[in-house]
Amino acid sequence: RVMHVCMPMEGFENEVPPPFGEMVPFIDMVGGPLPADMLETITFRANIAMPNEWAGLVVWEGGKYKLIEPAPISATPHRVEYSSAGIDPQTVVLDCHSHGALPAFFSETDDADDRSMASPCFFAGVVGNLNRTPQFTRRLVVNGRFFHRCGDIWLPQHIARTMIELMKEEPEDGHDNES
Repeated sequence: RVMHVCMPMEGFENEVPPPFGEMVPFIDMVGGPLPADMLETITFRANIAMPNEWAGLVVWEGGKYKLIEPAPISATPHRVEYSSAGIDPQTVVLDCHSHGALPAFFSETDDADDRSMASPCFFAGVVGNLNRTPQFTRRLVVNGRFFHRCGDIWLPQHIARTMIELMKEEPEDGHDNES
């Protein structure tokens, strides 16, 4: 496994208390946080693909994170399709794509794509606004469920855990853009 996750599920807050004590949310990634320069590389590669969308997968392979750019089946300014054949879904840490000049957000198409991924637990990311100041948004996907309040995957885990606690109090708007 490349990730070990414990997150609260909406709708179960007032149910029977957990049998093993208070649930403390956490996300542990086998290699720690993603290298900060990986976001720069993702943004750079997405810029090259403009005006079309771009897609990439970050996998844990050979004891390190690796960016894989599957060959697109089709790419337009509004959609990118690719095959992940040959990529072990258990190694996927981040499934990322671009929205080109559009803002970074998760569309209904993105929702459907993320729910259909073979990987049971991964981060989904969108980079956008590439013609100005790039934006990046991410969410955790666990068995087709989305968790927008999931800390920062580029920060050390103890800081990310603190962020998860702080974000529990933030209103959820579904579009948590980051610069």
